Amino acid sequence: MSEPKPYPLVVKRVFFEQFARGEKTIEYRRHRRPFTANTYWPGRSIVIRYSYNAAQSPELAARVVRFEVGRLDEIGDVAAALKTIYRDLADADEIAMIHLQVST
Repeated sequence: MSEPKPYPLVVKRVFFEQFARGEKTIEYRRHRRPFTANTYWPGRSIVIRYSYNAAQSPELAARVVRFEVGRLDEIGDVAAALKTIYRDLADADEIAMIHLQVST
């Protein structure tokens, strides 16, 4: 069986640049579709973009290393930043942590 087409992960441009520089290795999202282990399983190829328009956005090839789920109140300093993006997050909400290895 052939490997599926790399799955797109669209992030803000600042995060795209952090992935490109190797400063960021984990993408945090609310744990709900499509950000589940069924979509981001370890070993899956993905492409990171900062725009949904693939023709206008550069891509970074990456592979999922690990997928974890944790409560917001258990993930440390990242929680405050996530609350600025998802304003209705509660401390008990589940967060998907997608560990990525960007190809160089």
